[in-house]
Amino acid sequence: MWLFKRKKKPLSNKELMRRADKGDKSAMIKFISRCYLSKNEVFKKQMEWKCNEYINRLAMSDHPAGCIWLADLLLSGENNVRKDVKTALLLYKKAGDEGDQFGYECVAHEFFEGKHLPANYEKAYKYLSKLNKPSIGSQYMLGEMYRKGLYVDRDEDKARECYDEAIRMGKKFFEEYGLEDDFYLKSVDRVNEFYK
Repeated sequence: MWLFKRKKKPLSNKELMRRADKGDKSAMIKFISRCYLSKNEVFKKQMEWKCNEYINRLAMSDHPAGCIWLADLLLSGENNVRKDVKTALLLYKKAGDEGDQFGYECVAHEFFEGKHLPANYEKAYKYLSKLNKPSIGSQYMLGEMYRKGLYVDRDEDKARECYDEAIRMGKKFFEEYGLEDDFYLKSVDRVNEFYK
């Protein structure tokens, strides 16, 4: 006789909010994720204030996901949040210090891109070096640094290795989630340039 475990019915938004309002961090994260992934723009707009409340509560308790979400909001200035690059960087660092390496990758990306502050490849490399395991984004950034000789010695072989690893991880990510990562697509473009 086979026993099958029944899938639990997902909690309603109302139930998630009830649990989150009582301090359940898991419910806060699920609610925020549900809002961000929703295709219903009216729902997103109506729940923006609640998401902001939960993000702030998570960040104030040093929860890495809350720190990253709040940092994202502070960089973008979305959801009626005032832009604040300095605080965003501190929150990304805190998320990394709390064990979420994506926080360090976000800091590295900010120094690498130079969009919100002056580019600093030494600092970008420093934060990329803190990662326990590579990611699609970290491999792309390292590939660019080796390709162009940004803080590291120019080395096309190492650059190619980094791009290849980003592509390998990007394919796996697509197989798992059905989404194409931007860094994956950029790495594919770079590898194609090698063959021109």
